[in-house]
Amino acid sequence: MRKDNMAESLETKILDYTLGQEASLGQMTGKTIFVMNGEAGKGLKSLSEKNVLKVYQTHKTAYDALREDKIMAHYDMRGDFIPDSHDVIMVCLSKNKQENLFHIGFGLFLLKKGGTILCYGRNDFGVTSYQKVLKEVGMGELNTAVKYKSRAFWAEKTDTLDATLLSKWIGYGTFNRIADTQLEAIPGLFSADKIDKGSVLLCEHLPKNLDKMGADFGCGYGFLSYYILSQGIANNIVCIDNDHKAVDCARQNLNVFIDGERVITFQWLDLVRDMLPKASISWAVMNPPFHDDKEENHALGQAFIKNASQALKKGGTLYMVANAHLPYEKILAANFSKVEKLVEKEGFKVFAATV
Repeated sequence: MRKDNMAESLETKILDYTLGQEASLGQMTGKTIFVMNGEAGKGLKSLSEKNVLKVYQTHKTAYDALREDKIMAHYDMRGDFIPDSHDVIMVCLSKNKQENLFHIGFGLFLLKKGGTILCYGRNDFGVTSYQKVLKEVGMGELNTAVKYKSRAFWAEKTDTLDATLLSKWIGYGTFNRIADTQLEAIPGLFSADKIDKGSVLLCEHLPKNLDKMGADFGCGYGFLSYYILSQGIANNIVCIDNDHKAVDCARQNLNVFIDGERVITFQWLDLVRDMLPKASISWAVMNPPFHDDKEENHALGQAFIKNASQALKKGGTLYMVANAHLPYEKILAANFSKVEKLVEKEGFKVFAATV
């Protein structure tokens, strides 16, 4: 989820409300607390001042907001995690089921017997279904709080959890092979279970050669870069994404191409907010995002386009694909000297835009 304007999300509102209403949660002191996918807010800020609180957050802007709030944040789940080591686990539920099950499963792995797990999220993300998930795995009696079209619920860890189910859920946090490819992805990333048709269409209309250094804007797990490198179209590319999980996946998928002749680098940046250096690349490719959680948000793709236009050198070209209904023609015309629609079919359109 995005935090571009730092507006308080529904998830943060329901968490703050729950911590304010439930003294056993909001007034904790001296506890070890681990928060999965959490965002900056007054509730976590207050808890961090009285407890040892850490937040796992892989989205760059949300991560930066936590650090600015002086809340200990981590973007990597690798490390020496000790089972039964935390008093409280909090899970901010996303719209991806497998990602949520991983967070719940790993959280229960970390949670002490008798410790509390608190899950919270938006109703339109199906948050109520995870109450059944906690009961299914063997958790104790659930407490709930409902407000802001959202819900929070919490329970104590019993000693009768279903170990097989927990193991399955924790497995969702590992790299999984995408069918009919050599690529791997983690649940929660865009098109993690199959290759996106729009990206395939873009690949089919790329030139045979892209010279000098280029960039993959919103690289995801690296499909576009993998195609470009495997076909010998280019040797030098920087892969950029707002989600650290995506950057990790891209690095793993492209590792086979890293040698003394190619320059392949990876950057964790929010391309809506973080502008690349001016005139620093010769070409760019993108299949920009257009959803902010569930809501369609044209501003995301428009920001990608503006960022690319100022990062490209004179004569440099952006190759992009978008869903056919998205209104990118005007912003392309305003920021590039030449715009050509290469193809429009199957609900997608591909552009070549030259500075």
